Amino acid sequence: MGAHRTRLLELAASVADGTAEIDWQRLEATVDDEEDRQLLNDLRVLAGVAQLHRSDPPASVAGTRTTRARVVGRIGPALTDTDAPTVEERVLPPPATGPVDHWGHLELIEQIGQGSFGNVYRARDTRLDRDVALKLLRKGRQTAELAEKILHEGRILARVRHRNVVTVFGVEEQDGRIGLWMEYIRGRTLEQLLRSTGSFGAREAALIGQELCRALAAVHKAGLVHRDIKAQNVMREEGGRLVLMDFGAGQYVHAAGPTQSGRLTGTPLYLAPELLRGAEATVKSDIYGLGVLLFHLVTGQYPVSASSLDDLRQAHREGRRFRLHDARPDLADDFARVVERACHPDPARRYASAGALQEALARSLGLDSTITVDREAVAAAMAALPAAEPAAPMSGMVARPWTFRWWHIAAAGFLIGAILVALVAWLLPREPAPALQRATASTPVVAVRPMTVSASSFDPQTFAVATSLASRLRSSPEVRVTSAEAVAALNDAATPSTAILGTLQADALVELLPVRQLPDGYHANVRLLMAGALPVNLPAVGPSATLDSLGDALASALAPHLRLDPEALHGGATPSTVRGNAEALEHYARGLRQSATESAEGTAQACQSFKAATDADPEFAAGYARWAQCLLTQYRFNAIPAASAFEYARMAASTALARDASNADAHAALADLYAEDRRDWARAENEFHQALARDGSNVYARARFAMLLAGRGRTAESVEQLMEARRLAPLSTTLKGYLAMSLHYAGRDEEALDTFRQLRAVDASLESALVGQCRIFVVVGKFEEALTTCRQLLARRNGRDAFAQAQIGAALGRMGKHADAAAQLAQLRTQYDEAAPANRPDLAFFLATAYAGLEQPEQVFFWLELAARGKSSRLAYLRVDPRFALVRADPRWSRIVEIYESTV
Repeated sequence: MGAHRTRLLELAASVADGTAEIDWQRLEATVDDEEDRQLLNDLRVLAGVAQLHRSDPPASVAGTRTTRARVVGRIGPALTDTDAPTVEERVLPPPATGPVDHWGHLELIEQIGQGSFGNVYRARDTRLDRDVALKLLRKGRQTAELAEKILHEGRILARVRHRNVVTVFGVEEQDGRIGLWMEYIRGRTLEQLLRSTGSFGAREAALIGQELCRALAAVHKAGLVHRDIKAQNVMREEGGRLVLMDFGAGQYVHAAGPTQSGRLTGTPLYLAPELLRGAEATVKSDIYGLGVLLFHLVTGQYPVSASSLDDLRQAHREGRRFRLHDARPDLADDFARVVERACHPDPARRYASAGALQEALARSLGLDSTITVDREAVAAAMAALPAAEPAAPMSGMVARPWTFRWWHIAAAGFLIGAILVALVAWLLPREPAPALQRATASTPVVAVRPMTVSASSFDPQTFAVATSLASRLRSSPEVRVTSAEAVAALNDAATPSTAILGTLQADALVELLPVRQLPDGYHANVRLLMAGALPVNLPAVGPSATLDSLGDALASALAPHLRLDPEALHGGATPSTVRGNAEALEHYARGLRQSATESAEGTAQACQSFKAATDADPEFAAGYARWAQCLLTQYRFNAIPAASAFEYARMAASTALARDASNADAHAALADLYAEDRRDWARAENEFHQALARDGSNVYARARFAMLLAGRGRTAESVEQLMEARRLAPLSTTLKGYLAMSLHYAGRDEEALDTFRQLRAVDASLESALVGQCRIFVVVGKFEEALTTCRQLLARRNGRDAFAQAQIGAALGRMGKHADAAAQLAQLRTQYDEAAPANRPDLAFFLATAYAGLEQPEQVFFWLELAARGKSSRLAYLRVDPRFALVRADPRWSRIVEIYESTV
């Protein structure tokens, strides 16, 4: 192959991936061969439509040029390392930059991409107050056949609800144009991660594979096949979630016959051989694509490679396959067998379903194989398919040596009559297997355990050093650190280390042995346990003059074993800095242990301990910050009045920030105050961002931010934040309750009820679970269950509880028992008349919920206005509370929202 042709193949890869600036005029001057010149012309045309979507990142840091953000995989941007104009910017008109127009209820903010089918916009959903990605079909392209296909496919995809599948919110025709809108994602594709970090390890690839199997199971259950599984179509979101995207090549499982017009769709190197022969796409052809993806992640290559589409078909016919162990002989045999079977040329030899592949991946590396798949539904969908075309006989199999190369495919041209396949190769540096074995496909989680001598002992020095060590580890963006409260809840001398590691679902556990105070200073030893590996005992660390400096030294000793950058650990201020004298640290450590109980009594004790820490060391910023959070938690327990909680919490948070401006806990408490006390949502969100930017492991910040998002209608984001928080505190009943309510606000009531049932199974005394079940049963029309649950709650609260009485009244009224409902409402109105002025707004809100259940809008708005003028905190979720769904269309609704959200 000549140098010019090699350069054109490299160019094809750049066009397909959109990763390089191309000087077309200079290239034309260097090409002599007529065939190459025609290829170059084709590439220039294809460059304009190779990527359908583009997006810009947040504003760049002052003093640097703005970098482009690229939507790779067609939904969601990923950062590039250059700010040069993209290929599309040279060929296509520049996208609009300001608000453009409206399409239905979506405000078009900016055009982020375009292709032969139409335009893509970042849009604002004015109903739910969230950003979405909107595909609008260009009027000139809108044939009846294409419009019907997009409408049908969009409606099917909108029913796929899975955390690993891009969420399609809807598809409609407005003003004569078809549009499909979906979640707007920021992140990097697996292809970009592969390029930047090199080949994945088997464990991480298997974990990624498991998440994608779950995604495919949801897609297949909905009656779809994806048809274009590839590394460019899987995004790792900034928060760690893997998202399967780009169903542009998808079709229905039950569709009869090959694709219309016989057009080959999907990226050829990922396509099953039967598809290249013209057969119909099936569940098993998607399994093949996922198998190729796993092969690609661990090798950078493909099991079957070629320089043209004809050559690719020929390679499949002749059985020219590259074996996984030839590329990576270090991979475990079980993992290699799973991948080889997934991408077997014979469909009958592949796994029957995504669930079967997921379980095989889990068994191959001893991972969690939990998956919820409707096997009967998948089997039924597969049974409805025509028999797949038999695979061609295998012959002439050639084994190839490991060449340290990996291959890219250039597949470009949406609705263009041919697909260009090109191979691009470059040297791939081999990296040693990472020391940290990951038990999740997102950012790994490390727990820090202070060891105790006996079940009854509590060593404040060791606990304080563990807290300091965990705080220092949080400085690294490469890991998340389990909350100290989560560890404290399990930390008993009799509890085996492996049990703690498994229960916390962490990737690594750092065990800090009791700290020793010798004449020359403090000394300590640590032991490191990692999932699937033997414990590592590190050399003793010390002497250190202070407990805090000992924590820093331990973090430095652990850094190479956890693959952390030492400069990132010590180059800047530590988030949620824990620096104080020995007495202050002792009180602080005790407060963390007490707050782990998540009870009203434990919270009150924790507040005392944190206050004592600040008394012992008036400069102790961490103590003030935790005291502020604790006061706000007491307020939510109704243990102290709102005015007192807000006043003292504001003072404590401000004091903490005056002593340490980078303290994440203080920023989180201040954010909570902006939301709870002032209803200043913008400033609250900004402070939560400040907290999480300083400490991505901050559970309080992430959880409270999630509830703010839920109240603002951004329920999908809320659920994601809470899922991430639960990774860091998996035993927290508070987080699980928050998650259940966010699911309820998102309309996922069955999931919410299941979560509340799980909570009650863990602790039958939890009133929060009863509260959640009581209100949701009424909303979903399960009135008998509602009456049973609400009456249990009422009995626990000594027969006088406005919330329970309101829900009982609503349930009775909707069951037709109007006299009984009227009696409940009469009791509530009497309570309102007798209540102190400070308590009346909440009572007015409960009365409004009861009348909403009875569908009496005049009464609903009367009581809602009283609640809004009194600034009842119960109205924080007014925008998403489904109990008011029937009155939201009333013109008076916006007035209620305005009254409540005003700062007057």
